[in-house]
Amino acid sequence: MDDLTTYNAFEPFRRYVENSGSRFFTGGHFIRFRFDNDYGASIIRGPGSYGYEDGLFELAVIHFDAGGNFGLVYDTPLTEDVIGNLTKAEVVDYLHKIMLLPPRSE
Repeated sequence: MDDLTTYNAFEPFRRYVENSGSRFFTGGHFIRFRFDNDYGASIIRGPGSYGYEDGLFELAVIHFDAGGNFGLVYDTPLTEDVIGNLTKAEVVDYLHKIMLLPPRSE
């Protein structure tokens, strides 16, 4: 099973990778991004994720605080929940959109 790191369109986001691997899900993959606006994305494909059975991905928009801690956010113009059943191309499209979000006012 390939993951996002093997996808050529992913290349522009490589410098934003915060963490990745397969230890979060047995038999699955995850990758986390942190962009300059302190938003990011957590992308998973593993047992229990939306779309896993079809080889698709689940994405959550996250936000990092000054200490580097992060949490899911549900109040962006992009989504109010996690987004499942995404193709690699759709993930890349969401990464672009998340990267362009205005910084969050605390």
